[in-house]
Amino acid sequence: MKNLVYIVLMGLLAASCASSDKKSAPNNQAASDVQPTAALQDSLVTQAFSAAADTVGLTKVTGQLNYTGNEPFTRPALFVSGSEAYVLIGDQTFMSETFNELNGKRVTIYGKMKKSKNAAELEVHYYKLSEQ
Repeated sequence: MKNLVYIVLMGLLAASCASSDKKSAPNNQAASDVQPTAALQDSLVTQAFSAAADTVGLTKVTGQLNYTGNEPFTRPALFVSGSEAYVLIGDQTFMSETFNELNGKRVTIYGKMKKSKNAAELEVHYYKLSEQ
């Protein structure tokens, strides 16, 4: 009888743990399907710079795009000088497609500075390829 109660309790515990993963993720996605990045912000749209771009209140930073960190934990970054770098936050298209096309190139980023525990972050609103 004691073993039966133990087995039932373990089964309930396992079932509740499996269902909590699904409830904690937005849009009914499993927690493992959600990217742990701020790029999922719905309000942020990263665009190419144009004359009509509203850059009021945004910081302008010029540097070279590359990845920072070690595999499998690399993050897109803008390297300004030898010791100054910003981890980039952008919309899904910028982070997955545009960044790879611009990787290694010198760009000007217009965005908002964010502070995190480990690194300075730059929320990318506009980007422009810089002339060398």
